[in-house]
Amino acid sequence: MTCARCRMWSSMPHARWGQALSPSVRSMVEKLPLGADAALMALRRARISAALHCVTMIVAPSQFMYNQFEPMVEAGKLVFSRIGFNDERLHHNEQRGTGATLRFGYIGQIAQHKGVHVLIDAFKRLNTSQKSAELHIWGGLEVEPAYTLKLRKLAAENPRIVLHGRFESNRLGEVLDTFDYGVVPSIWFENSPFSILEAYAAGIPVIASNLGGMAELVNDDQDGKLFAAGDAKDLAGKMQNILDDNALNARLQQGARQRIVRNIDSEMEQVLDIYHSVALLDRIVTL
Repeated sequence: MTCARCRMWSSMPHARWGQALSPSVRSMVEKLPLGADAALMALRRARISAALHCVTMIVAPSQFMYNQFEPMVEAGKLVFSRIGFNDERLHHNEQRGTGATLRFGYIGQIAQHKGVHVLIDAFKRLNTSQKSAELHIWGGLEVEPAYTLKLRKLAAENPRIVLHGRFESNRLGEVLDTFDYGVVPSIWFENSPFSILEAYAAGIPVIASNLGGMAELVNDDQDGKLFAAGDAKDLAGKMQNILDDNALNARLQQGARQRIVRNIDSEMEQVLDIYHSVALLDRIVTL
């Protein structure tokens, strides 16, 4: 995000770097000669570096992103600001996790780099003879049809795995109310996933890959669990522990209810302070 007047740049849009390529772009990339991807990444990094030198202040919404950009910019130009959001529609359920069935849920993009296949693979490995479980997956199933077909095949003949498709944003609270645990199984470096923040705002423990911005948001064994990214066996082990250990389940549920998530008003106060400081710097420079 670039502000022409204040010259402030935010790294937040880069959370979308991993979105699925359109068929036309994918076709073009597949035709590139061997090694071209490395050259393109080098060019991209050079252009980012040039852009960073044209701004007065840079905002990173995760410590992970802050650390990535810190070597590329001048001292004092980088600010950490956690994302805030309006959580009025979300509420804590004191009975969450106490039912006869534990409900694991995913909300997000249905794409390879999001690791939904890892989650389904892990869920299928669970032993539910002592306590039953369900897996509910929410996200657009039409964006990557080939990947969706792969997921449907993985989930075939398992009625406890449900691919729901999209939902309207005003139903977020309703959907989260059906979760006992949120799972974020991405196999790439996430920035500051809304799905984790929203889960904690609703008092829901999170099981996430131990990568990037995901790892810094989850307090392992306190309000969620971290697992080795891309490792379905490790994820299944963490989910199985929760199924088998009532004390662990209760501790994680209590820990999640105690999490405090930043609201949008707090974020906007900091953003305004940053803009004011940048505007002041601009005035000093132009005097």
